[in-house]
Amino acid sequence: MDPLCKLHDGRGYDELVAHTVVLSDGEVSIRVLDLETLIEVKDSTNRPRDKLVVPLLIALRERQSDEE
Repeated sequence: MDPLCKLHDGRGYDELVAHTVVLSDGEVSIRVLDLETLIEVKDSTNRPRDKLVVPLLIALRERQSDEE
């Protein structure tokens, strides 16, 4: 989990809420960035750890597209 107030580009909750989904286990619900936005955010940072995860997120997106 990576809770934050604003992204590196200055976007905050108000700008990002439209790009979120709610995940729930039946008891607890949390709002998270949708996959497209998460890929865009991770790809736009200069952090090596974020750059490493982008190909995995893209593969997940492709897998989800194949299942639809």
